[in-house]
Amino acid sequence: MAPLMVLTAWLDLKHLKIPNWLVLCVFATFVVVGLWGLPLDTFAWRMVYGAVTLAIGFGLFAAGLIGGGDAKMAAVLVPFAAPADAVALLLIYSILTLFLLLLQQIAIYLLQGRETGWLALDQLKKPRRERVFPMGLVFGVTIMVYLGAETTRSFGLI
Repeated sequence: MAPLMVLTAWLDLKHLKIPNWLVLCVFATFVVVGLWGLPLDTFAWRMVYGAVTLAIGFGLFAAGLIGGGDAKMAAVLVPFAAPADAVALLLIYSILTLFLLLLQQIAIYLLQGRETGWLALDQLKKPRRERVFPMGLVFGVTIMVYLGAETTRSFGLI
């Protein structure tokens, strides 16, 4: 997952887009790993959670609140998390969102007047309400932190 999440963050920072092929790769990863490592009923319920997340995401996209790639990536990442960890995952997500949003705003300010070629950073000329934040960055870091913690917990390291 780490290479896919690094690529997600990179592409969203650079182009403010999460391509469909990348979303499909993440989904395929869950299908393969989930069918191999989870009981079938747990796998099925996690797929349902992903479908519900996709429906909510499409609604938010239709309302213009989030990007389409963000909605799809969120939906394919939800099944990776155990429902019992939802509160912890949302806490990690919220803290990282605030921290990375602050870093983005500082970088935009420090780079003012310079074209970087990174759409997430070349937004100073836009009014504040029209600036966008690359959620792929937050998704990538959040899922890597969560899966890293789960891995160390399963091996008895924490």
